[in-house]
Amino acid sequence: MTQKSTPAWLWFVLSIIVFQIGIIVVFELHHRSPQSHPDGGSGLDFLVLSDCNRSIFQDIGSSKASKNTKAFANVLRAGSLCHGKAQKQAERVNELKKQSLQNAASKFQETSLPRVLAIFFPQYHKDPLNDKNWGDNFTDWVSLKNSAEKNRLGYPIPRPTELGYYDLNSKKTRIQQEKLAEDHNVDGFIYHHYWFYDKTHPGPNLAQPLLNMLEDGHPNVPFFFNWCPVRWINVWMGKAIFQTIPTNRNRAIILQDQYWNVTDEQIKDHYDWLSQFFHHHNYIRVNNQPVFLTYTFDERAIPILSKLRQLAIEDGFSGLHLIAGRSAMPDHIYVPPNNMTTVLQQQLMRTMQTLETIQMDETHANSSIFNQSMFYPFPLEYVSKSYTVPKWCLDKAHSPPFAERHQHPEVVGVITTFDNSPRRPNNEASIYNQGPADLVLQKFRRNLFASVYYQTCCLEQRASDDRFVAINAWNEWGESMAMEPSDVYGTRFLEAIREVKAQVAKMGCDGSQVPSESQGGASDPILTADEIRAKFIKETGWVYSPETKKEKKRKKKVRKGGE
Repeated sequence: MTQKSTPAWLWFVLSIIVFQIGIIVVFELHHRSPQSHPDGGSGLDFLVLSDCNRSIFQDIGSSKASKNTKAFANVLRAGSLCHGKAQKQAERVNELKKQSLQNAASKFQETSLPRVLAIFFPQYHKDPLNDKNWGDNFTDWVSLKNSAEKNRLGYPIPRPTELGYYDLNSKKTRIQQEKLAEDHNVDGFIYHHYWFYDKTHPGPNLAQPLLNMLEDGHPNVPFFFNWCPVRWINVWMGKAIFQTIPTNRNRAIILQDQYWNVTDEQIKDHYDWLSQFFHHHNYIRVNNQPVFLTYTFDERAIPILSKLRQLAIEDGFSGLHLIAGRSAMPDHIYVPPNNMTTVLQQQLMRTMQTLETIQMDETHANSSIFNQSMFYPFPLEYVSKSYTVPKWCLDKAHSPPFAERHQHPEVVGVITTFDNSPRRPNNEASIYNQGPADLVLQKFRRNLFASVYYQTCCLEQRASDDRFVAINAWNEWGESMAMEPSDVYGTRFLEAIREVKAQVAKMGCDGSQVPSESQGGASDPILTADEIRAKFIKETGWVYSPETKKEKKRKKKVRKGGE
């Protein structure tokens, strides 16, 4: 039986097709990798064509197609139709590619955002010191339940809804907090850290939920510590159960003290306790240095911080990234109103902590123990307006018209609202940023937007690991500073965080898209908080002169019609 030879024309056609497929395979391998695309494309258009040609090749290889000229012609015709189909799909492919690029750009912007962190109060659990001072099982829940429905201005005092009056020792509660944070793009917590160098009760307080987190892993969110290097006194709550004399702001009872003349061994005990957290995978670090914030500056704490840093280096870290909290206005995004009262001006000049105060000015640039400063979100009466994005940043992002003072930008603080009525008699409470819920949330949102945009676009481009926005607070219910779901605000504080971050990520650093209410005025000066204070001092001729208690008492008597 004679075997028929394959026609030469068929071999020729097959060789061309094989060559074409070889080229397509190379293109596929190349274009499947986004890194090889200068525009970040994925090569989806080549995949459409190659899939089509692969099908045709299979038909050519079949015995029916190879022995039948008409069938082969049909295959070639199908190839032409397939190519036309691919062309028709090109617009769809290009649209997908465009969306992919947009998503990539959005993801890039999102990774460029500062980390938005919530200050967390770890008090809601049974604690020996609270039991001793205030009674068995005391927490701020007791104060909140006993408080009036409304504050002295007539606005409702928020109560928890979704999470209820929880116990932080409950794993279920901490998982719920974790989910709330994740669902609303909160990047982590700043836990208050209470460690006292006290002779009667040394060591940590209000720490059990944090230790529980090490055991069960919840809340599973990034975090760092905010050490409060202060003493506890009773004026924040009134009369402790063991005291027998009346109390007021001028006659405070010390509940827990700090003794600064401590030994290296005591500091080592402190570090050994901290170390278990510093090595946790969720602990936030900058350049392999655990971040450690001090709630307020106290010069007496510097030797302790210096020793803690040394111990961190011996423990395998590159040091500690120390942040000093200060009471001040945020730089550049806040300009005081022109009609600021004399009382508020004097309060600003008298109480504001300058960089010099916390030893982070130019004089201390090479000697300061701190890496970074933080405008701590205290309820400051002289910070009453909403923050705005400065005009120079709207016009030209990432090109500040000043030399940046430090390697790390100042952390911006944003406060939700403040009302410590649950902790005091109604008529003695301090109230800040109170009003109808919609207005409170509107101001919070504007402040948060300006803070996130400023940290994203108004500073020199840098790595994002040292840029933070700190919100006060996640759950300070005794002062109405709570982003957790409440009967007054619902989840709207949390929703604002998610929405603002998405808004800034989407717009990028296009100043023309910044809402008009968040745009700084063209005449706003390019001044830091310290420079604004210095300007007030120069204009008013004000001189700070600390009064003695005797002098204060004499003036008070004069005001009441005495001497």
